[in-house]
Amino acid sequence: MNELRFWKLVVILNSGVPLAILAWDAAQGSLGANAVSYAIHTTGYLSLLMLMFSLMVTPLRWLTGWNSVVGIRRALGVYAFIYAAVHLAIYFTFDRQMSLVSTATEIASRVYLMIGFAALLLMAPLALTSTSAMVVRLGAKNWKLLHRLTYVVAILGVLHFYLLVKADVGEPVSFAAFLAVLLLARVVWPYLDLAPRRKKMLAKKSLSAEPMSTAVSTQRAKTKAWSGELVVASITRETPSVQTFRLQPIEGGTLPFEFEPGQFLSLAIEIAGRRQRRSYTIASSPLERTFCELTIKREEHGTVSRHLHDNLQPGDRLTVTAPAGKFVFSGKSATSVVLIAGGVGITPLMSMARYLVQTNWSGSIDFVIVAKSEKELIFRREIEAMQRTFSRLQIHITLSQEMDDSSWSGKQGRLEATWLSSCCADLRTRPIYLCGPDGMMQQTREMLLALGVPPANLHQEAFTSSSARAEKMELAPVAASAARMEPALPTFLVDSPSAEHQVQFVRQQVAADVRDDITVLEAAESLGVAIPYECRAGVCGQCKVRLTHGHVAMDSQSALSPQEKAFGWILACQATPRTNLEVEV
Repeated sequence: MNELRFWKLVVILNSGVPLAILAWDAAQGSLGANAVSYAIHTTGYLSLLMLMFSLMVTPLRWLTGWNSVVGIRRALGVYAFIYAAVHLAIYFTFDRQMSLVSTATEIASRVYLMIGFAALLLMAPLALTSTSAMVVRLGAKNWKLLHRLTYVVAILGVLHFYLLVKADVGEPVSFAAFLAVLLLARVVWPYLDLAPRRKKMLAKKSLSAEPMSTAVSTQRAKTKAWSGELVVASITRETPSVQTFRLQPIEGGTLPFEFEPGQFLSLAIEIAGRRQRRSYTIASSPLERTFCELTIKREEHGTVSRHLHDNLQPGDRLTVTAPAGKFVFSGKSATSVVLIAGGVGITPLMSMARYLVQTNWSGSIDFVIVAKSEKELIFRREIEAMQRTFSRLQIHITLSQEMDDSSWSGKQGRLEATWLSSCCADLRTRPIYLCGPDGMMQQTREMLLALGVPPANLHQEAFTSSSARAEKMELAPVAASAARMEPALPTFLVDSPSAEHQVQFVRQQVAADVRDDITVLEAAESLGVAIPYECRAGVCGQCKVRLTHGHVAMDSQSALSPQEKAFGWILACQATPRTNLEVEV
């Protein structure tokens, strides 16, 4: 058992001790003359105490640098709810003799009871979403927004306690003062810690959209991360340079994860002694529960794509983390949609189209496809079949480099505003999903904006070429110190020698020399340094640590806010060293 799990177990066991003692004393008749009142007061007091303890965790982490203390916060919050629920249960059972009418009437007639009941109701969704799975399912940002209700609950709890006490208000006032300090700390601390650098840092650009190995996404989505192995069931040739790899559970049955149309998964592959991580969009429909498909183009300088095309065989196993990504559309948010794909960028849009057709979506779909030549049209037969069977799907294809002697009778040339407007009615009022190479994406976005499409209606995911990615390898500043973060490594890079860098954990006064494909979290684990984590997929944000010196690359940054990036916070489970590092742990 590692140190973090040990302390979580200690907190869980010890937080339940007061309840066990209370139950024992009640069974022994040792609660005094007014046993019910004593039990109600004690459980309410303990609930408020647990709330205060949970709110102490973050300031304690700031002051001490004990990042592992974050791992006990949710356990304390759950116990706060348990004690509050027992508090109400005792009141309902023994004070109100299990009468719903009597209980409701009493609560409605007393302000302090209404406040306390409201606090309990707000605590319920917090307790229900306290699991790691819910953190990942809701997504880091949504989960954090929901759990800010903890502040409201704490305020209501203190107010409930104050109004309940008729004479000596010393204790509730002490709770109120302590809570005020905790809340004030959350507002003031970032400025105390970073004020000397604030002006300089705000002048710098924060990092742009979330870097991924194959995609840059600009939409939010719910995810439920899973890691494990899938087996290659079949490989299908789509075009001379594109193949579809069908993956399924090793033992058959349904996939161990669910995903939304447009999301991607990540592969971890050992190639020539180096661990490579790449992310690829799931091209199949989420309704296909027994398999998922990756449609991948073989790039001449793509280490992983070349390996997959040249070496992977049916029966081989792949290590997968899935799903992730925020570029999704399931038809719930609109009554029509425009999908614009360039080259292999068709894959997330194909997942959307397949799903919408399979669910017999009532909306209309305009699917615009740009390919270099007729032989490079991916999914051509299936798309044509879908159009024949689903009348609300319209396919519009243009070939940008078609030869004069070709039999192609359709549109030729690059995507043009006049042609696009004639194909897709009401462009200004419809959501538009774009995916393709950088150049095509930039030109299409500019064209759509010129046509009057609101920026809020444009959702894009870019599949970046190797040359374009190479131009983006400059390191971007993330802290006033020497700390830096760079975009994730390009998907397609010429092989380079493996390098080793020292990762130093400053507070623990230990260091390790690791390869540049080892994450900061893995380096910490090799030294026995406890860094809290949950998903290991860059979603939950539990493994955030402060980088005070050096450069890192991160495959995913979705759990970091722009401010956190600017002030040097990294995700330990995603960050791999590019220079020697100093980490504030």
